[in-house]
Amino acid sequence: MVSHSLFLPMRAAPWRRRVSVPLLVLAVAALLFAAVAHSALHTHSFVNVDLWLGLALQADPSPWVHAPMAFVSAVHGTLGLTLLSSVVVLVLWSLNDRPWAIVFATTMLGEALVNSGLKQIFTRARPTFSAYAAELHSYSFPSGHSMAAAVFYGLLALWWCDRLPRSQARVGVWAVASAMTGWVGFSRIYLGAHFASDVVAGFAAGAAWLALMLVLFNRADSARGSVR
Repeated sequence: MVSHSLFLPMRAAPWRRRVSVPLLVLAVAALLFAAVAHSALHTHSFVNVDLWLGLALQADPSPWVHAPMAFVSAVHGTLGLTLLSSVVVLVLWSLNDRPWAIVFATTMLGEALVNSGLKQIFTRARPTFSAYAAELHSYSFPSGHSMAAAVFYGLLALWWCDRLPRSQARVGVWAVASAMTGWVGFSRIYLGAHFASDVVAGFAAGAAWLALMLVLFNRADSARGSVR
């Protein structure tokens, strides 16, 4: 009888494959994050784009656009994503997909801690042209909503794609995941909660964190397998 470790997922799980793709994503995303951070916070070459886009979106807000933006932003806040992630983990656990439940819970929890740490490192103030941002008391860089959405929908896309036999369907899944992540990020710019560079950095940090976790789980899985 073969015993199954919680860290030994099904054969199709992405962290059991070669880690070349996650390593590439990690490298590219980390470089993008570093470039945005340097441009936005040190050389200030992003300032014109940040101010132009932020002011343009604040100039003539439409109630028809504001409502869905406020909704998606609220749903993907700390409380909303904590509840969504908890539901996903419970569903995966009830489906006896414990490896994915562990990966999902660990990655999302780690993302929250990493984002909080990054905000404390960069200590960028929120935009001053928005009344919405004036009510927020945390730092701005990188966008927590954007980073969390990138990780959350990236994990969902990876889990779902493992169950799809056709590459065309997988493209559709990633398109939906990207659209949802983009919607969350844009909502933060539209509401004036973040500069555009905060959001881009959040996407990059989320992609880097997700790729790093896949690499780490691959290494842990391989190590446990070699011991067995």
